[in-house]
Parts: sequence; structure tokens; C-alpha cells
Amino acid sequence: MPPDLVDTASLRFDTGSLTVQGLLRTIGDDETIAAAVAGRAFVTKPKLLDGLGRIFEHRLERPAVVIFYGRRP
Repeated sequence: MPPDLVDTASLRFDTGSLTVQGLLRTIGDDETIAAAVAGRAFVTKPKLLDGLGRIFEHRLERPAVVIFYGRRP
């Protein structure tokens, strides 16, 4: 996991220091990222969830969290 994405706070989105597009680009460009977990406030960001769904084949939904895994070829 790139250090700037570990335990990402929703405040980073609120202040603009992190954007959905930037986050998806970072995850999409780094093929060593095997999974992504969207929890708390991030499950309310449909563009983020849609983008993660384009990067990863599998989506596992649990209460208050969505786990994406299995990168698409």
C-alpha cells in the first residue's frame, strides 16, 4: 500500500488534498495493490466505488465496508 493511502481519512477528501480521481489513478497504476477496502465515509462515494469496480473483479460487501480484490487483467 502506498504510504500516502494507509488509513486514509475522509478529511483528506474534504480538504481536497486527496481526490477520487487521484486515488483511483494511484491504485490503478500500482499493480502491486491486490485489494482495496472502502469503509466509513468512502462507501458513500459512488464514483470511488464504481472506479474500484473497474480496477478489481470481485466485490465483497459487509456492513459499513466494501472489499475489492482480484485485479482485472
